[in-house]
Amino acid sequence: MLSKNIANFFSALSDETRIKIVALLFEQDLNVNQIRIKIGNIKLPLLSYQLKILQEQDIIRYKKIGRKKLFHLSDEHVSHILNDVIVHLSPEGPCNGELNCSDDSNLHMVIE
Repeated sequence: MLSKNIANFFSALSDETRIKIVALLFEQDLNVNQIRIKIGNIKLPLLSYQLKILQEQDIIRYKKIGRKKLFHLSDEHVSHILNDVIVHLSPEGPCNGELNCSDDSNLHMVIE
């Protein structure tokens, strides 16, 4: 059962748009319109679908402020996971191949 949950978690992160959403939410809490503006040309129904997938795996959550939903990462582990992948894929990066290196500033590279 745990292996299936892990597979579902990584499946939710297997889409470039969802990765960009997670990277944006690492920097700050955002509402749907703010996410849409920062990601670029994406239709609202598609964005809502992507957010739903991330919510189902507890990667992101939201809090209601008035009539708006403000999305945020569910916890710091999500940013660590994404950052570790960036470090893993970038041996020339800030860690220069060191094993136990973590620098959350790498997440800005995802959005670019």
